[in-house]
Amino acid sequence: MLKRSRRKKPRLRFVYFTAVLVLLAAIGAGIVLGNQPVKKQQASHPTVKESSTVELETEQSPDIPARPKPVAWLQNAGQPNKLPILMYHNVCPDPKDNNAMSPETFEAGLQEMQAEGYYSVNAQEALRILTTNQKPSNKLVWLTFDDGNECLYQYVFPLLKKYHIHATAAIITGHVGQPGIVSEAQIKEMAASGFVDFVSHTVDHLDLATLSHAEQTRELEESKAWLDNTLHQNTNILIYPSGSHNAETKQVAQQLGYKMGLIRGNGIAAAGDNLFETIRIRMITTAGGLAVKLNLEPTANYNTANTNKKKVMTSEPG
Repeated sequence: MLKRSRRKKPRLRFVYFTAVLVLLAAIGAGIVLGNQPVKKQQASHPTVKESSTVELETEQSPDIPARPKPVAWLQNAGQPNKLPILMYHNVCPDPKDNNAMSPETFEAGLQEMQAEGYYSVNAQEALRILTTNQKPSNKLVWLTFDDGNECLYQYVFPLLKKYHIHATAAIITGHVGQPGIVSEAQIKEMAASGFVDFVSHTVDHLDLATLSHAEQTRELEESKAWLDNTLHQNTNILIYPSGSHNAETKQVAQQLGYKMGLIRGNGIAAAGDNLFETIRIRMITTAGGLAVKLNLEPTANYNTANTNKKKVMTSEPG
């Protein structure tokens, strides 16, 4: 019996050694196989170029541009460029007055813009369109929002991202962070996304035409300084509170470095007009998709008819 047990020990050692080798091989294979799904998932992740249905999440993907930029700017054929500028205030549920509209109504307008291929300009592109014979598209629109109500962040901002459309917000800098008004952090987030840029709406939203020279200077100078310092920009566009201004307002604005002032109205801005009385179209509570179509389509037809089809300008200012 003793001799038989001694003969079995070498066989047991061989079995143990073989089992260890098999176990190590299995572990190694598991590591290799475990890495394969990760590589496959990364390779199959869609990009904006691969799929136009990918909803942009700019906070997670800061390298994705906020909206497509024109490859080349068109040159007009002698007639001045025209630019429809839409004036919004509040976009929020249960609108209380004619300056407000529901998110559903606003979204219907964005759907019309997207379906018809309108290019939504930012403030500096608008300035270039109205001071040169160049334009990024014949189908143009400039969305502007007055006051900086918190609904801008809660309802407008998500819809702009959803439809890949840009807007410009006029901020009352002295009201930032107050109840019902966007905060500094929200302003920075929207600006960083590329979907919203910001211009001045003064410090206190006072009737500029009733103020002294010194008071007007303070309202325009301090609001510009706040925006410049907060957003690291050169603020050169002003939207007058309630459209109120006078000759002194325009003089002060020019001296402080502003290049354009926007007013209320119901017409189409055109190159060659007085830049410090740039007119906008007021969008009331019921101004949804049809209103957008009626306000934008005639200008698109005009710009198309007045384009020099033989020449294009580069996308950078010449």
